[in-house]
Amino acid sequence: MMSEHTSSCASGPHARTRLWASVALGAAILLTATGCAPEADVTDASSGTTQSPSATPKPTKTPTKTPATPAPTTEQPAAPIVLPACADLVTEQQARELGGQDSYVLLDDEVVASMSDFLTQNTLGAAANAALGGASQTVSCGWGIPNSGAYTQAYASVLDPAVQSALRTELDASDFVRGTEGSATTYALAIPGGIANQFVWYAFDGDVWVAEIGVIEQPGFGRAVLASVQAANPNGLAQ
Repeated sequence: MMSEHTSSCASGPHARTRLWASVALGAAILLTATGCAPEADVTDASSGTTQSPSATPKPTKTPTKTPATPAPTTEQPAAPIVLPACADLVTEQQARELGGQDSYVLLDDEVVASMSDFLTQNTLGAAANAALGGASQTVSCGWGIPNSGAYTQAYASVLDPAVQSALRTELDASDFVRGTEGSATTYALAIPGGIANQFVWYAFDGDVWVAEIGVIEQPGFGRAVLASVQAANPNGLAQ
């Protein structure tokens, strides 16, 4: 009798409630044990940040040096040598003083040309004539007493170095007496004559050659011509 009462109690409402509670508890324990419990909603803080791909560093470009452009030269070509006119080479006053007479004057071009022809044929040697012919510039002047034997011929010429060298080589091997006056190298020669002696005087300064031929022993005209050419070219007589 006791066993039947117990059995009937177990089948009542309270018995069913306890049964469902036991089933639910067992299911919860089973899920937890098997790892089937729902995962916690955890957000990785790092997942919210977008990682940009690492940038590959670009190779450093070495600057190329541009070759320096050479500065334009400021050096100017040498100015041509200036040879003044005859009246400026020797003034009227100088001509009278150097000639020793008031009638010693600058001769006209026709007389100068005629005298130059005579001197090149009879007085100047082959080397001097070649130098005159090869000069890049020449001024030929004459002073004297008209219609007399008193005369002085002078030349001022610009010579290339090779032409000057050839002439001076001949002079060094001749009877000319070599000397120095200031910056100039001089050569002098006295030529005996039947009526009067003739005197030849040369001076070389830079590229300029001055020649005096006449009957006056002292080369005053030649020196005056050289001084005037030097004064007209303050930067020197080299081209």
